[in-house]
Amino acid sequence: MDDNASMAPPKSQNSDLALNAAHALSPTDNSIPADSDAKHQPSSLADGDSTSLCKLCHQLGLSVDKFVMPDDVPTSAYNPNKSMRPDSNTNTPGLVKSAMRSGAPPFKLGSLWDIQRRQHHCVLCNLLAQSVEQRELNKALKQHGPELLQLAQCELSWEIDGREYLDTATGLIKNRTRRLRAQWSHPALQQSGSYLVFVAPEQEWRPNSEVQASSRREVHFLGRSIDPHKGRTALIKSWLDLCRYHHNEHCQDKYEGTEEFEKMLGESYFGVLDVVNMQLCVLPHVRRGNSFTHEPYVALSYVWGQPEAGKPQPYVTLRENILLHQNHGGLQGAYHDFPKAIKEAIDLVPRLGMRYIWIDSLCIVQDSFRSWNLNARIMHMIYGFASLTICAADGEDSSTGLEAIYADSANQIQGNCAPGVTLMISRPPETAIRGSRWNQRAWTFQERLLSRRCVIFAEKRVYFQCRSASMSQDIYAHGRGTAWSLDSIHAPLQMLKELRVRAIWFYIKCVSMYTSRQLTKSRDILAAFNGVTTLIQQVMRAPFVFSLPSSHFDLALLWQPKGKIRPRVVKDEGDKAFEVEFPTWAWCGWTGAHVDYETDLLNDCLANVHEWLVNHTWICYYIRDDQGNLRPLWDKFRAEDDQSSEARWRGYRGKHTSYVPVAMRTVPPRPPKHTQHSESHQREKERRYDRSSRTLVDKDTFREGQRLAERLKQHHRESNPPSAADLRHYRSTSGVTASDGKIYSQNSLFPKDSPSRRLEREYSEPRHRARSMSSSSSSTERGSRRPDRRKRFLARRSPSDSLVTEEFVDIIYPTYRIVEDPTYFTEAKQRKDYRPVFPLPLEGPQEQRRRRYQVNQDYRETPPEEFDIFGRAFWDEIRTRPQNDFFRTIPENPFRVLKAAGGYSGNGDKDQSYQNKLQFWTWQTTLQVCRASETSTTTTSSPRLDGTGLCRCDIMDDLGDWCGSIVVNESWIDEECAAHQEDHHHHTGGVAACDFIALSEAKSFSDEECPVWTYYIPKERHESEWDVFYVLLVKYHPKSAVWQRVALGKVFRAAFSFGEDGWQEIILG
Repeated sequence: MDDNASMAPPKSQNSDLALNAAHALSPTDNSIPADSDAKHQPSSLADGDSTSLCKLCHQLGLSVDKFVMPDDVPTSAYNPNKSMRPDSNTNTPGLVKSAMRSGAPPFKLGSLWDIQRRQHHCVLCNLLAQSVEQRELNKALKQHGPELLQLAQCELSWEIDGREYLDTATGLIKNRTRRLRAQWSHPALQQSGSYLVFVAPEQEWRPNSEVQASSRREVHFLGRSIDPHKGRTALIKSWLDLCRYHHNEHCQDKYEGTEEFEKMLGESYFGVLDVVNMQLCVLPHVRRGNSFTHEPYVALSYVWGQPEAGKPQPYVTLRENILLHQNHGGLQGAYHDFPKAIKEAIDLVPRLGMRYIWIDSLCIVQDSFRSWNLNARIMHMIYGFASLTICAADGEDSSTGLEAIYADSANQIQGNCAPGVTLMISRPPETAIRGSRWNQRAWTFQERLLSRRCVIFAEKRVYFQCRSASMSQDIYAHGRGTAWSLDSIHAPLQMLKELRVRAIWFYIKCVSMYTSRQLTKSRDILAAFNGVTTLIQQVMRAPFVFSLPSSHFDLALLWQPKGKIRPRVVKDEGDKAFEVEFPTWAWCGWTGAHVDYETDLLNDCLANVHEWLVNHTWICYYIRDDQGNLRPLWDKFRAEDDQSSEARWRGYRGKHTSYVPVAMRTVPPRPPKHTQHSESHQREKERRYDRSSRTLVDKDTFREGQRLAERLKQHHRESNPPSAADLRHYRSTSGVTASDGKIYSQNSLFPKDSPSRRLEREYSEPRHRARSMSSSSSSTERGSRRPDRRKRFLARRSPSDSLVTEEFVDIIYPTYRIVEDPTYFTEAKQRKDYRPVFPLPLEGPQEQRRRRYQVNQDYRETPPEEFDIFGRAFWDEIRTRPQNDFFRTIPENPFRVLKAAGGYSGNGDKDQSYQNKLQFWTWQTTLQVCRASETSTTTTSSPRLDGTGLCRCDIMDDLGDWCGSIVVNESWIDEECAAHQEDHHHHTGGVAACDFIALSEAKSFSDEECPVWTYYIPKERHESEWDVFYVLLVKYHPKSAVWQRVALGKVFRAAFSFGEDGWQEIILG
């Protein structure tokens, strides 16, 4: 500090003083003009008092009533700033007649350099200067230089802190205390933000325990002076007892059935450490009738760390010593070889009144993959049923220990800032915990989140967090679980309350926090998150596929990296059991930066997730099992329903779906009907143009087709489905095998002269057309052919037409609505461009969308054949297109495409090993991509996202018109533009041609994505809703015959071709 103190002051050192006078938060009007930085002693103070403040800090007008609110007036939960206080003259309630306390503009104290210069004369400046830890400051100075001292500006703002619930049923609360929040403007010091907390008056008799303090309301939420001669064990025990006996069901709920835990205790691979006998054993438990009890135990969460050079590896349980560890005193001889954190945790357990502890390094046989894998699967129950989890977050690894256990560890920063006002620097618990090495490890995320109670040792302090409260050694807590304070902000255990309310929201938050952490072994990315997915699955009732929930799969695909990422490649580490091939479409398949579900990108999707999934998605995703057979990710006839209490957060419809109102707010108003038209105009309106066949279909023909379709449906309803024996007869006598492996019967199931039989003959000739992108192998080439007309005609099947058994799930019955015009078919049959007519509906896109919304809303009253396998109404654009028939093969399964009976079970790590390939149909197109900065008319901000390695790019169609936006790796776009220029042997202006596939509908572009509205669609910007697609930029890999994800973006749906060539079969790996 000596070198920095000699620096010349900045030129404008007093520039903010006049501004601060206007923003002063003092209710009085006795502020002194800030004409110098000399210290100021208020006139009311006696000589020799140590409460001296500089003129700037004196403007705060610090007093007790600014920190502690009146105790006799409650405030509403809906308007906490409006409180009532007895009038000083009449002693009757009246409005507070003082300046606004919270919500005023921040009070500026100047730069860090200014504060350090005043700290020797000002108590408050001295507190703020000490709030920046020397270690963090040295690191910031090394990175940014001495200019940091002048650039880092400090601001103080009042915030409401403690609140006490007066009535939990009505939500009535009382605001009890305020805090001063100190923030630094420079990013390098933002982690050093802290609070100035009012310290409760000292009382010598007050014990170092929370039990008695919890009943003394006058000290709740105030600072606690720690006696350096007293330990912390009694304080920790009091926190544990308060939670056990006074908190609500949130802290008692284990989110997993007791039957499952009882079953786990009976397994041969689970054991705990008996700290009295120092041996590994089974956790004692007993069942008496309907009652099941077990001994309480503690779980330990810590960082293993790497041993120093020349030192042995940490002591662990192996196959060679497991029998020794099970003997009485078997671990006593190895006690001195344990890391310090483990030894001190073992010593703490009996002092808390318990006997058993679970420690992974000792309770899991570390050189046995089976033992490791079985325990990894039940991690949610190990930590969820533990009475307490000890989190060793001090230091870099387990060699540091639990530093707050010792009596002399406390280092509180306090100062007397005004008469009767002693303030303390208190860092928010999450700020202290977030900077620890322990909190940066991926495995510790679920260990903390799954626990009911955590005692966390970090920065030589101890914190207690449960699902109802957050307590620390520096603050007197309410403790009863019916209060809230700023210390609860960002606490993961508090977030767990939302799991049963909105499970997908909880999942999104977990992904953001988990992916920002580090893994020693990259292959553990799924294993370290398995406990969280198992917990969420209890509410969603849906399996996860490579860490994505199948019940919200369309939404789960819309993750976005926050920095430069690269594919996760797991090197062969000598153990084939660990080998996993991660997909590019899941966030677990990438590394290098954490991912998030950005609110700006998702726009209004999160406003009503269920409505968005039902109305604005269309893809039927299939995944390959270990045999290479396709299974649907969701089957409305087999899947369970999401149990989230708020209906708008639920996923696809399941087999027990009840009526859930679907929001119709996005439906445009129905246009008025016109009654006066000329005869020619009316005839023109009754004609429709079919783009695929270039044939005009008049109204009479269309109505005839509708009547025919109804007759076909009625025939299917009345006819009995064939028995299994009949199907075997068809297969054995006259079945033919198509290139996709399906069996099609040559014997018609319809009467000889029926319309269905006639239409079937019209579609009997196969017509194939090769895909533009196919594998070089002959098998892949066969698999990549597009379906012929007959298969396209037979593609859709209603549940009423399904087979009696699942043995022949690939035989399909036709249910298409076809216009039957004998004259047209006879004449057109002789032409080379013969193609069946699939008439477009009479209504336009808005009417089609409105009708689809209405069908989704009337789910229970609508025939099942109107919905796809995901429980969504069919889009008119894809009614006549294949969705559930596949023909493309992969090198591992080159000869045919088969569907397995049943849907995706989600037991890939137990029963089956699912491949990482999705197969589905959607729209595909090729567009041009370039850096946003190279298009002068579409962006006003820098396209480079500084410090992230990412770059925002514009998307253009073939004519060079802007149609979308996407964020990609900077290095990737540079390589693609260079390769594109080399392929074309001329300068392409930094533009690369890329392939895009449509995923789902987006409501609109944000201003950042589309700064300038170019009328790409004939609408005003505020009129455009759901005219945009979420798209994946993909790249084809011929070697594996799959597409791979590159980036996620948005594109106008008008940029896609909805003709025959636009609808493509995709294998995404």
